[in-house]
Amino acid sequence: MPALSMVFEAQELGINTAIITPEMDAISKLLKLRKGDSVPLVVAFGYEKKGAFQNKRERKPLKELVSYETFLEGEKNE
Repeated sequence: MPALSMVFEAQELGINTAIITPEMDAISKLLKLRKGDSVPLVVAFGYEKKGAFQNKRERKPLKELVSYETFLEGEKNE
């Protein structure tokens, strides 16, 4: 909840964020963690660099993602 609150506040201030579940070996080396310590979540903050390359993002149409089938569909009601 605190991470989500920080993300919402950053959005209000015009700061971009990313919530990341880190790969433990890489994050331990990067942050120089002691054996037994762990980092379950990383929140990155920053500003968009104008002109920087970004992959084009496209959403799938909702009809490709949603199914209205039911568990008992296809079974005869007795």
